[in-house]
Amino acid sequence: MKKYFSLFFASMALFFLFACHPASSPVLREMKATAPQKTHYTKSLLDLNTILEVYLPPSYHTTFYYVKPIRDSTGLAGTGEIPFNITTMVRDAVSQVYYKIRYVEQYDLSDLTHQQVLAQMQATNKLEDLTYSIRPPADFTISGAISQYDRNLSSRSQDFDVMASFGGGTGRTDIAGSSSSSQRRSRLGVSFNITNLDGISVPGKYGAVSELYFAKNSKDLGFSILGNGIGYAAQATAMHGRHLALQMLCELSVVQIIGRTLNIPYWRVGGVGNIFDEDRLVIRAWRNEYKNILSQGLIIPYTQALLIANGIPVAITGKMNKETHDAINEFKERHKIFAPFPDFKIHKALEANRLLNIQVAHFAWDAYHMFKEPGSHLH
Repeated sequence: MKKYFSLFFASMALFFLFACHPASSPVLREMKATAPQKTHYTKSLLDLNTILEVYLPPSYHTTFYYVKPIRDSTGLAGTGEIPFNITTMVRDAVSQVYYKIRYVEQYDLSDLTHQQVLAQMQATNKLEDLTYSIRPPADFTISGAISQYDRNLSSRSQDFDVMASFGGGTGRTDIAGSSSSSQRRSRLGVSFNITNLDGISVPGKYGAVSELYFAKNSKDLGFSILGNGIGYAAQATAMHGRHLALQMLCELSVVQIIGRTLNIPYWRVGGVGNIFDEDRLVIRAWRNEYKNILSQGLIIPYTQALLIANGIPVAITGKMNKETHDAINEFKERHKIFAPFPDFKIHKALEANRLLNIQVAHFAWDAYHMFKEPGSHLH
């Protein structure tokens, strides 16, 4: 009987231990970057290709980007927690944007020597009909660094241990149980500088800062990145969380860099996820473009093209006919705009709400081009 009482008390002790302090994985708080994050970042580069194809006319030239070596400037790479160099991450992000965007490498010493040898051989007629390509110059150069890594900004932990012994002799029963949980918060940031073909910096702050939440209990740990819980089986793999966070920051920064340098609404990536806020520098560029369109007397045909791009079919005539007047009023009512045409508020809303439909966009661009240059065709 004593043995049964011992087993009963042992089981009850374990029950109260783990019922009161379950060893389940802690719930990770959502990570916040420079803007509210409500969507997966991994679609951002794919979405950017669609936005580029919608907002850039088919005749738009290819833009070339060069990425200088981007290294750690915090001095903490030596600990092995973050990499010394993230250049490959940034170059890979640029390479994933394929519409009208290309990564171009710069010449190094071996390239220059090779070009000089080829030119000399051609000059001395040792090679006939020799041709060699010249790399295009980079329209924009990206430089930067891992600028911030703050470890353990805050932490908390709880530990519970219970040991008990019941009975004696051959009926002795020993039990032990423990439960532990902890959570740490760190901050990781990257910063970039963009220069144009003349070496002049492009205005604006580029980069992002994210917070990493590391949580574990006896067996589980994970990192919360943009709301994605990424679980690992052992603490030794924790470094992968920081590398993934850096990849996220690089990709989102490339979206911002390309969007701002080409003046397109990159904040539309991720659908309704609101990864980015509306960029005032892009809006300022739109305002300047609007003034140019007004001065050239093209505001009516361009507005007609924008109406088509917004899914409101009209003919591009360059005249304010009843069809166009009604279409503008329909759009203004849809977006609650109270301004007489022409007005930048109408223009901005038309630009910001283009349908992300490539076929519709190409039709609108083609119709506008045909109006400006009758008899020509973009495709």
